[in-house]
Amino acid sequence: MATYIILAPLFGLVLFDRIKRLTRAIKTQNHDQTKVHILFLSLIVIVGVALLFLIRSMDSNHS
Repeated sequence: MATYIILAPLFGLVLFDRIKRLTRAIKTQNHDQTKVHILFLSLIVIVGVALLFLIRSMDSNHS
């Protein structure tokens, strides 16, 4: 449970920063940066979900 307390704000900060960069790239109509930010945003979400499942499986094995 303590892992969630540490990782949740970090994940939120990284996610918020990437979304802010993506919206800035969309407003300036920079298509190359938009593609890069979409790629990294999807990677951040995938890694976050994988980490969540990994932590849950580790918690269930110790219980």
